[in-house]
Amino acid sequence: MNSRNESEVQAERKKSNILFNITIGLIIILIGLIIFTFIVLVKKISNLAEISDKLKELSNNEGDLTSRIQSNSKDEVGEIASSFNNLLESLQNLIIQIINTTLDIKKQSDEFIRISRCKYFRNSRQN
Repeated sequence: MNSRNESEVQAERKKSNILFNITIGLIIILIGLIIFTFIVLVKKISNLAEISDKLKELSNNEGDLTSRIQSNSKDEVGEIASSFNNLLESLQNLIIQIINTTLDIKKQSDEFIRISRCKYFRNSRQN
């Protein structure tokens, strides 16, 4: 009977050790998941902060349309960064077109003024 009690006590100890080891393992896994989640969230928040900063620059008329947001992520934040970069590129191209059109109009206006002056001087000499 004594050996039976000892075997029951040993079985209980084994059970307790197994439960303790499982509990420690679960705690370690939980800590690992918390750290992983924290790292992922910090990375996403920093990407969003960069996008927010770029938008603030543009809204304050200080924005550099040649700068781009560097993001290699394939998630929603990466898509926002990519779309933002595409928007900046479109705006940059539009401004270049406006500048080129303005230069063409100025060139044509200068030519029109030159022709008008020539005609004016020619007419004033004839009179």
